[in-house]
Amino acid sequence: MRVAPHLLALLGILATVCPAVAFAEDEPAKEEPAKAEPAKAKPVAIVAPFALRDILPADAARPEGWRAVGTADVIPATAPSVGRLLALAKAAGIEADSFDARCLPLQRGEGDAATGAVAGWLSVDVDVPAFAKALADAAAKDGWVVRPLGSPHRMAVSWGASEEDRDSTVAWQAEVALRKLCDLSFSTMAGAQDRETYQRGMQQLASAQRIDARAGPVLYMQGRVLASSRQAQRAMGAWRLALAEDIKIKMPDRWIVVAAFQVGQALLTAGQEDVLPEALRVLQAGVAAEASSEEHFMRFGNRYNLACTYARLGKKDEAFKHLEESLRYLKTTWERLKKEGSDTSQTDFPMNLEHARTKDTDMEPLRSDERWAPLMAKYAVNAAAPKKEEAAPKKDG
Repeated sequence: MRVAPHLLALLGILATVCPAVAFAEDEPAKEEPAKAEPAKAKPVAIVAPFALRDILPADAARPEGWRAVGTADVIPATAPSVGRLLALAKAAGIEADSFDARCLPLQRGEGDAATGAVAGWLSVDVDVPAFAKALADAAAKDGWVVRPLGSPHRMAVSWGASEEDRDSTVAWQAEVALRKLCDLSFSTMAGAQDRETYQRGMQQLASAQRIDARAGPVLYMQGRVLASSRQAQRAMGAWRLALAEDIKIKMPDRWIVVAAFQVGQALLTAGQEDVLPEALRVLQAGVAAEASSEEHFMRFGNRYNLACTYARLGKKDEAFKHLEESLRYLKTTWERLKKEGSDTSQTDFPMNLEHARTKDTDMEPLRSDERWAPLMAKYAVNAAAPKKEEAAPKKDG
């Protein structure tokens, strides 16, 4: 055992455990039965699991090396703009309340070395073949890139002065959309009170998956869904992929901390020496990412499991370093939460110290070292307070 086993059940990998549902495409909105009188055909409305605003970057966000500009010589009239996109939509008969567009003109470099790009976003909540054709024709004529962002009705419409400018701009848009969809899916499923809401969260995850199924945030969320369905091995596989060294789009730090704990714990529990290098790598990643995490037990757990890994590898200096750091962090956190009157069930320091001192077999190589006894004594909990059964009886009256 690595970390005290009964605490692991308290981690609650998912805030909500619901049955998995199939990933679904955007669906046509339900319509009332047709009236007896023939009516003019209307565009088919689409219900998408997210809005355009859900995938837009923060106001100050820009692709690396670029800055926002107004009208600039580096942006030609043939580049996408809100006005041009709106004109295409109107010409196709799309009503204003079914259409939205945003465009961000960009520039990098100065003078003769300046180059430009436009990052555009487009949302169309109806199926209108005429508009799709007009958009494709404009893109082909003027060198735009049109890429779905998780849904055929949410698109990046981008232009660049060079192929590199254009490709880097649309790649940035795709990554922003993917990250925001994963965050949206996380919050939707975590707060779901019914199957319909949970299914919408699954659809949001499916939308991110269509952008890049091998991205770290997507794999992390897939692991959560698999874990909720009690598919632990498949969940662990997704998290291992999310922590791979060659992953292009990495998880946010707060998710790295959690995934590193789950993977590191599983690899150590497997008891196979050949997986220790991977355990070492993922646990180091978890420790490096811990500054932005509020997962107190996992922050302790990653350092503690790192100490276990070093101990099994025979690297005692590193093992003692991380063991003391883990104990110091957990004791400080435990004492603070006790003082605040907060729940300490996941940060039970005395129980975890005793587990390390007497029960964890990974610590066996350290127990004969001269540094062991002083370290255990240093973090021993003061037992001066009377136990409940020893408390003085209350006086009558």
